[in-house]
Amino acid sequence: MKKIILPVLALLMSSSAFAQNYYHVKKEGVNPTGYTNGKVSATSGNSIILNKASNDVLSAAQTIPFTFNFYGTAVSSYKASDNGYITFNTSGTASVAPSSSLSGADPNNAIYAFWKDFELKAAPNANFPVQVFTYNTGTAPNRRHIIQYFGLSAKGGTIASNADVNAFAIVLYEGTSGRFDIIYNGFGNAGSTGIIGCENTDGSTGYTVGGSVSNLKVASDYSDAKNVVLQFNYGTQPSLDPALLSTNLNRFYKVGESVSIGGTVANYGKSPITDLKINYSIDGGATKTYTMSSLSLMGNGDNTIGFTHNIPWTSGLVGTLSAVRVWVTEPNVSGTDADLTNSETTVSILRNKGTSIVERNVLFEEATGGWCGYCPDGHLIMKDVVDQNPGRVIPVMHHNADVMSTTEGDKINTAYAGGYPDGFIDRTVFPANRGTWAAEISNRLTIDAPVKVTITAKNFNPTTRTIVFRVTARFSDYWAGDIRIGAIVSEDEVRGNVNQNNWSQHSYYSKFHSSGGVGGASHPLYNELEYMDGYRHQHVTRGFPGSSAWGLASIIPDVAEPDIDYTYDFTYVVGAETKVSYTKDNNTEYCSTIDDAGNNYGWNKVPFINLIGFVAEYDGANVNNRPILNAGSTRLWNIASSLEETAAKASINAVYPNPAKDYANIKINLTENTNVKIEVFNAVGQLVSVEQDGMMEAGDNNFLINTSDLATGIYTINVSTANGITSTKLNVVK
Repeated sequence: MKKIILPVLALLMSSSAFAQNYYHVKKEGVNPTGYTNGKVSATSGNSIILNKASNDVLSAAQTIPFTFNFYGTAVSSYKASDNGYITFNTSGTASVAPSSSLSGADPNNAIYAFWKDFELKAAPNANFPVQVFTYNTGTAPNRRHIIQYFGLSAKGGTIASNADVNAFAIVLYEGTSGRFDIIYNGFGNAGSTGIIGCENTDGSTGYTVGGSVSNLKVASDYSDAKNVVLQFNYGTQPSLDPALLSTNLNRFYKVGESVSIGGTVANYGKSPITDLKINYSIDGGATKTYTMSSLSLMGNGDNTIGFTHNIPWTSGLVGTLSAVRVWVTEPNVSGTDADLTNSETTVSILRNKGTSIVERNVLFEEATGGWCGYCPDGHLIMKDVVDQNPGRVIPVMHHNADVMSTTEGDKINTAYAGGYPDGFIDRTVFPANRGTWAAEISNRLTIDAPVKVTITAKNFNPTTRTIVFRVTARFSDYWAGDIRIGAIVSEDEVRGNVNQNNWSQHSYYSKFHSSGGVGGASHPLYNELEYMDGYRHQHVTRGFPGSSAWGLASIIPDVAEPDIDYTYDFTYVVGAETKVSYTKDNNTEYCSTIDDAGNNYGWNKVPFINLIGFVAEYDGANVNNRPILNAGSTRLWNIASSLEETAAKASINAVYPNPAKDYANIKINLTENTNVKIEVFNAVGQLVSVEQDGMMEAGDNNFLINTSDLATGIYTINVSTANGITSTKLNVVK
């Protein structure tokens, strides 16, 4: 490793006359697929390679899981330094920190995300992650290896705010191109200076952003959309490369509405652009051109310029889909655009009536797992949100890595979960912070939907245990795209035998946890066991009929018309009902282990099955662009009208616990499948609640009655069938 004073190094690195070199372009918010700032909160999938406390250290050698070329040479491993760089010289043992004047020895054969004298030390908040970790995204031949720095602080500096910690990442791309990205988010101080760039194996060729030291590239907020992304390419940078970054075009415009076509452009070449032409055409028709002059569009993507075309578009019939092509040409009048692939875009626009006014239901999917100690808190938040928005929020729990996980549920979690628990609101809002779930759902509920989704027919065959139900989608206006119709079957009150991290939900909120209960004594789960035997899992995903987490294609046409029913009949077979047994009682508000000779309900209980239908859009290239347009749900047990009812006899075999506090189980034996109504009356004969009014199966049925809202007293439970009424008493004690 040779000594180079940085001003000399900067001169060397800024010149590539005698060797091929790297150059960079700035692409704000254009993140590599699969990258997210929230990955630091993930409880799986990350490999921590440096942890607090660390200062002037190198990690162990890390293997790159694919071919990566650096300065034209294949490299297979690297070491990461806490000083903000990685080096492919894995024989090195010492981390290099620049002096206070940013001069001294440089590491060589390295990528500098932000080379500075950093350290990894504990923040005032003990739960704040301070680490360097890695993870991988994508599939061959388009994989990416990510080295994420989080919580770095200046050597010897205090940590008092987000400006005092630094977060950035290096992303290596599979293949021989040599491409890598450096990504910066909202943490750090924009006034901080360091080295951003790279250097070859012997220091003879290198490249630094700005030719020398640079300010930290701090994003304007902490969202992925605002990340500052520097893309480093190996080769010769073109002189002029105008890029059309975006347009202001929506997918839908009301018929007759005037559309002003605008957007933003950047320049990925090295020479400034002063003149540019903006063009558009409709369905391949006449070109409309607008000339922009006296521009200051700098190279390397350092700035962007917005435009609005001077000729608006007003044509188009209701229900028609138009291809609107927008492109840029003639940089600096006679210049050559080096890359035409980034200079244009085509947007499909539908002219409709502007009447998408259907009340929205929100599909709220939660990533969870029996092993996840923070997840029970997410369960409580989901319950509160559902209770506060009755009938408007449709809850689903996709379990991961436990006995309740499903193949399609895992697809949803893989696509969207930044950690566990995590919530996906209509697959549109992905808030990793569960403290914002309720607010995000409230906001989403205020937005009208274009389609109403209902379960219009359902049938259950008790012999084959087959459910058939019809999902109907009815649009209030024309809608266009790859629109899919799908279904989910979920189940409530799911339990299993004692099995830690699976059926027995892990909880960090328990006073028995090593933390003493992360939520403190006021948390509702404080007095629960750390592993909650008999935990009643709610809204558990059982399956996606049609075997598609994203919905079925071709049921709804590319242009959906208003006031037409688009339907599909989904089929799901309920497995054999399970029974569970416990040796110790753990009967609480959240758990139930009351044993009746091994006949406690487990799962595949027909009265607890929920049927959910949804309509979603599908973008095959972008998993983050598959929003749920609307959803509907119903309980399976309300299907008595579709079954032939017989005069069956009912007997009540047990009610427990009795006295009860928050719930009671009633065990009912039926001689045949029949419609059953369960009613609760108070001591003066007033009807308090109707707990059930629907089909039950022949044999033993365990039914859960919610008594949490009942006052202390004696109540009568009537179980009614077509053959008569059977009654029992229940004592409620608070």
